[in-house]
Amino acid sequence: MSEHLTVLVASLPVPPERARTASEAATFATVVRRQGGEVTVGARPGTHEAVFDGVFEAARVALGLAQAGCRVGLYRGDATGRAGRYEGPAVDAARALHALGTEGVALPAGVAGAVGSLLPAQGRLDDLGSHALTGRGPERAFAVCPPSSEAGGTDAATPGGHLSWPWRWAPPSLVGRDDTLAALRLEWEAAGEEARCRLAVLSGEAGI
Repeated sequence: MSEHLTVLVASLPVPPERARTASEAATFATVVRRQGGEVTVGARPGTHEAVFDGVFEAARVALGLAQAGCRVGLYRGDATGRAGRYEGPAVDAARALHALGTEGVALPAGVAGAVGSLLPAQGRLDDLGSHALTGRGPERAFAVCPPSSEAGGTDAATPGGHLSWPWRWAPPSLVGRDDTLAALRLEWEAAGEEARCRLAVLSGEAGI
């Protein structure tokens, strides 16, 4: 039976010709299980794979691995599992994102938006363009590159700092809406600085 799961594919920062070691696999398994995930069977050579029921738990693991220098692909969608081996669109998409070879965590825009509260303020967002990840049409993908642990980065989001992320992956400015967007940005930033909720209401014609 197909389930809606978050699939994570990662490779450790070692030469590709070097095989995975038992200690690397054990470390990966420990990190995954701490967040309630399941290490899967049948990962491709040189990679580790896991599935999670929730997207937040998977994102925490992905960001932590990226800080340690790993390349990670993350995708949420349908997957079917049996005896620890998973297959389906979500698995194919996570592998495709990992195969892009980008630094950090490669993930679709939908997942990036869902886990915005976990993203560190001091991070980089690279637009990877559109890719056919599941055979259902192109999806826009991004690479989230958190500060490395060696550079003193932290895997915890700075309070309010994550509020800047949606502006980074938002579409280009709407025609004739620069003033409106500027006002929204000020309210958005103020909410983060004051650490309290704000409500902004837009009215009028939608425009084009």
